[in-house]
Amino acid sequence: MIVKNKSARSNGNIVANSFESSQHMENSTPMRLSMAIKRLLSPLNAAFAVSVSAISGALLLQHVWGYQPCVLCLEQRTPYYIALPLVFLAIALKAFRNNMATALSLLLTVVSVVLFAWGLDTAVFHAGAEWHFWAGPQTCGSTAEVANSLDAYIAQLKATPVIDCTKPALVFGGLSLAGWNVVALCMTIGLLLWSAKQTADAILRDLKG
Repeated sequence: MIVKNKSARSNGNIVANSFESSQHMENSTPMRLSMAIKRLLSPLNAAFAVSVSAISGALLLQHVWGYQPCVLCLEQRTPYYIALPLVFLAIALKAFRNNMATALSLLLTVVSVVLFAWGLDTAVFHAGAEWHFWAGPQTCGSTAEVANSLDAYIAQLKATPVIDCTKPALVFGGLSLAGWNVVALCMTIGLLLWSAKQTADAILRDLKG
């Protein structure tokens, strides 16, 4: 009986020590650093980084290197302006770690997918027009507003460069800027869908548990 009691106490001590050891590992600096890096490299954060890089590159090319955008170029930027704040908010909500915040983060992620899909549709159309697969829109000759008089129109022509949507402003790696935008948007949408699946799975696990 004494031997059995000692054995039971010994087993209990082993379990307690193992639990304390695991808790210590989770609270250790390397473990916290590893978890922080994992969160930093999450699909949602990666999607945000890719999309920020894409729109930042477009703005730098225009305002620093002087590449003027056409009508379709400007249209492709609109989804970024709307979706990026939503993705940022989705990332922030995940830090709260509760069901309501997680569900709202998922909703914002899905809305962002729809917005970036809109941008992808425009980018594909623009790239196709550059490759002459189809004609560009009639408004593709200039990014300026319609003048209300002949004198204003002449002054506008002198002041505003006429940008043809069917002629790439810059080509590198075999792709135009519209083509690279297609690549960036495909990556962004794929990462957002991956993140949405992870979030939805986490919600379902919490509901089942």
